[in-house]
Formats: sequence, C-alpha cells, structure tokens
Amino acid sequence: MKRHILAVVLVLLCAGIYFLNYGLEEILPITPTIEYVINKPVTEPTEIIDQATTPVSESTDKTDDIPADPDATPPKLPKEGVNDYSKIVVVNDPRTFFYCLTEARDRLIPTINLKITNYNDTDYDIHKFERGKYSLSSSGKSIGKTAYMTYTFKFSDSYMISRACEDETLISALSDEQRQTMDKLYAVRDLLIKDGMSDYEKELAIHDYIVKNYQYDTYAAEQENISDDATSITFFLREHKGVCEAYSYTFKALCNLSGLRCHVVTGILDGVNHAWNIVGIDGSFYHIDVTSDDPVPDIPQHCFYSYFNLTDMEISKTHTMENKWYECHSDKYNYFKYNNYIVNNYTTLHSLTMARLSQGYNTIMFKTQGYTLTTDDINQLLYGKGFTSYTITGDMTDPNADHEITLQK
Repeated sequence: MKRHILAVVLVLLCAGIYFLNYGLEEILPITPTIEYVINKPVTEPTEIIDQATTPVSESTDKTDDIPADPDATPPKLPKEGVNDYSKIVVVNDPRTFFYCLTEARDRLIPTINLKITNYNDTDYDIHKFERGKYSLSSSGKSIGKTAYMTYTFKFSDSYMISRACEDETLISALSDEQRQTMDKLYAVRDLLIKDGMSDYEKELAIHDYIVKNYQYDTYAAEQENISDDATSITFFLREHKGVCEAYSYTFKALCNLSGLRCHVVTGILDGVNHAWNIVGIDGSFYHIDVTSDDPVPDIPQHCFYSYFNLTDMEISKTHTMENKWYECHSDKYNYFKYNNYIVNNYTTLHSLTMARLSQGYNTIMFKTQGYTLTTDDINQLLYGKGFTSYTITGDMTDPNADHEITLQK
C-alpha cells in the first residue's frame, strides 16, 4: 500500500514540475509589442548558435555624445555577418539583444530568431528600439525563464535602396524592381558626376537635377494618409513626383553613390511633418532642403537656393528638428556666400547685376544682409538698360532675405 501511495506522489510531483516548466507559457504568454503582428512562434531549435558574437565597435560616423540614428549613422559592418541569422542565436543580455536587432536591420535581414535567457518584458522591450523607415514586430513563447522569439522587420522601399547605396553588398537583398531603381540611380550619378568635381559641385549638380526634373506631389501631400508610393524612391524616379521623403531619400542615395556623406533629417515645417538632409562637405555639415528649393506650382528647369547649405541657426528659423545628429555651424558652402551673391547695400547690388547681365543672364539671384530692398532701388538699377518689366521673389520688408529678379525686354 505504501508503495502505491509513493508512486502516486511521484507521479503528481512530476506532473507539477512539468506544469511549472511548460504549462505557464499558456497562462502567462509573452505579449508581442510593436504592431502586435502575430507570427507562428519558433519551436525548440535543432541547431542553435551557442551565443551571439560580441558586438563590434560602434561606428565613428557620428558626433560624440549624439544618439545613434538609422539614417544618420550607417554602421561600418564587416564583409561577413557577425551572426548567422539563418539559425537561432542565443542572447544572454539586453545589450547583445539590441545589437542583434541593429545588425539585422542594417543588413536588411527581414526575420531573426533569438533564444533569450532570463527574458523579461522590460529589458527586451522593442519599443526602445530606434524608429525609422521600417516596422518591427515580435512573436514567441517562453519556457520557464527562456524565451524563443521571432522578430520581423518590414522595410520601406526608400530604406532598402538607401542602405544599398551605402553598402553595395546589400543589393542582393533588393527586389527586382528595386534593383532596376538602383540601375536608374547609377545612370543619374554617371550623368551628373564627372572626374575632378569637388564635393560642393557634386552636391550642387544633384540638387539642381532633382529640383529641375521632379515636382512636388501636392495631391499626395494633402491626403490624410500619405501613400507609400509618394514617399518611395522607386515611384519618385519613375513618376517624377513625390513628397519630401522621396526628395530627401533620393538626394541621399545619389549623394552616397557619389561619395558624399548625407543623411535624412525629420522634423516640422509649417506645422506638418517634414524631411530634409544634412550633407558633409570638407569636414563640415550643412542643412539642405531640396523639397523647399523646388517651386510650387512647379516651374520646369528652375531652382531656388534658399535652403542650400544652411547652419543650425538658419534652418531653425523655419524648421524644427526632431533630433539633432550633427552640428551645422559653418556657412562656407552656403550657396549665396560661396558664389558671392550676398548684397548688403545698393552698390553691391549694382555690381552683381551688371556682372550677371554682362554674362548674358536676365535673372539675378542674391541674398540681402542688413539691407532692405526697395522698388526705387530696382527701378534705378534697371533704368535705361532696355528692360520693360521685371518680377521679383522674396520678402522685400525683410533685410535678410533671398531674392530673385527676372528681367524682361
């Protein structure tokens, strides 16, 4: 009788242990976080990498003490991946966990499977992961303190092409349509960029090409939910129109293919979300907003330069940055300063106008500094030179404004 009782106790004890180790996963499941996209959980692995490789050193492509940004700080990845994400990778700490997510994102790996020891929702919360032009979802289950998790990225068209322009080894991860887009980008790059060009000349050529040949999609911008096409590099190159994200990512892609450091910046302009670029020229960084330099309504083959290489102080007059990745203090390569188009009195305006007219131009671009332009100045400037009328852009009440005078005979 005692033996029977002992056998029953052992069976109940084993059942209890099994319940604690395996049954709790049904009672206390791990809740997916971002987007709540539920995929089929991974099962007990047959082949597992013993431990995620120690993370490589952080990229030096950033300013000290500035947080990493997916667009602003592309990592310097090794030729071969640090981790093989075709297998399940064992992760023992949050630092390695977030490194694995970062590496998968930057290598355009859509899905990774991780075995996480001592898992908890706080330390491994993917809401803490950097936001960007992609979405991230998770699903999985726990067995005791160990979680088997699947993390899935969905990358935007612009993000994938942008990364391939930074690292050409990633072209193999692109779709056929995206590879065709890459071919178009290479063709444009080869058309614009010539041997011996300075970084400034490359930047100017790319800026002018986009502004002159593409137009802002006002219809798409006015929709409550802007379509993915309107923000896509592929759609932008094919249809020759798009919104600010398409402009900024296309500009970045062409800059990167031309050897220029260029990053996408997001923020607010005129009360709405906006995207523009920061570009590196001769060791200094500048803001450039290609979208805002494109006239609306569109004027084919016409450019403005009001937002060509501005400092932080200058851009802050109209733009509010969400995050500040690089310090932009130099004005050396500001379009107006670099080309000596700064006007601070009538004498300099007269000299600039005469020089441009002698070169055969009937349009004069300039920026006033501490000088309020008047119609009397313009009439005096053009008197007796055979012009019948003129048009002028810019705020004539502002002593520090960009202007363009176009003359008609």
